[in-house]
This record gives sequence, structure tokens and C-alpha cells, in this order.
Amino acid sequence: MRSLFEAERRGRGVVPEAARQESGPTFASVKHRAIDAQLTWTENRVGLRLWFAAGVIAAMAVAGMLNAQQPTPEADRGRPAFSAHDRYNLNDWYREHRDYPPRGFRRQDRLPAKLQSQLAVGAVLAKDLRRRIVPMPDLAIDLLSPPPPECRYVALGGNIVLIEKKTWMVDDFVHFDLNP
Repeated sequence: MRSLFEAERRGRGVVPEAARQESGPTFASVKHRAIDAQLTWTENRVGLRLWFAAGVIAAMAVAGMLNAQQPTPEADRGRPAFSAHDRYNLNDWYREHRDYPPRGFRRQDRLPAKLQSQLAVGAVLAKDLRRRIVPMPDLAIDLLSPPPPECRYVALGGNIVLIEKKTWMVDDFVHFDLNP
């Protein structure tokens, strides 16, 4: 048997198949199996990484489609609303005028909890709330984008409200906390 292995190792002659099976694994065959197993493991790791990356990309794509399908607040309500830029400008304006607030934003102008709860988007202003409306300060109006022709901005108990002129329906409002 030794001569058969030596002949195979040196590349001399052909070793019969029966002799290979009886003799057991050779160093070369064990080495090749180890390399094959290592390659298979590496290929599997790469495959797993690719599947994981593809899954993450698919999830992000689905989330992006869902986000794109969500309507904006203006489109959802079907009525005008304050933009994010308007809200930012109004909050800055209020911080600047917090120490000496104009009419409509003073402590005595604050709405009771019952009336504040009646102020909601899509609700029609009750007569109690209509009596408390005061004109918006000019400095605050200058910061806002112009309202649609059928709407106007008013100050109401620490809120800036966008209402429809004819129906008194609240399209949107920004609430300011009047506590110091």
C-alpha cells in the first residue's frame, strides 16, 4: 500500500480506485475538504449578508412608500392650515412679547378650560368664544403667510386662530401657554 500512496504523491502512475477507498483519506484530500468547507462557510456568510441587506432595503422601501401615501394635514382636512414656517414664526413672536403681551394674550384674556376644549379644528365657534375674539397684532400678522380669501386670523384667549369669515368654522389654531 505504501508504494501506491508514494506513487500518487509523486504523480507516478495511476492508483486504482479500490486502493484509494481502502487506504483512507490522504493529507491532500483532507486539506481540500477543509478548504472546501471554509469556502462554503464564507459563501454562506456572504449569502446571509446579502439577504440581510436586501431585507433592510426592502423594508426601507416599503416604509418610504407608506410615508409618501400619508396625506399632509392640509390635504387630510381639506381646509387651510398654518404651515410649519408660520408656527415657528409665531412661537418666536410670542417668546419676544411674553413679558408684555398684547390684548388677546394677557392672563385675563385666558380661556376657561370649558371654552378652550370647545376650540377644535373643524368646529364652529360658539357665541361665547366669538365675543372673546380680538384682532391680531399687526406684528404677528406680518410674520404669517396671507390667509385664503375666505379666512382671517384672530386672537382668542392665547390662541391664534384661522377661521372662515362666513361660517365661523375653525380651520386651524396655534395655542400659546400663557403661564409665565
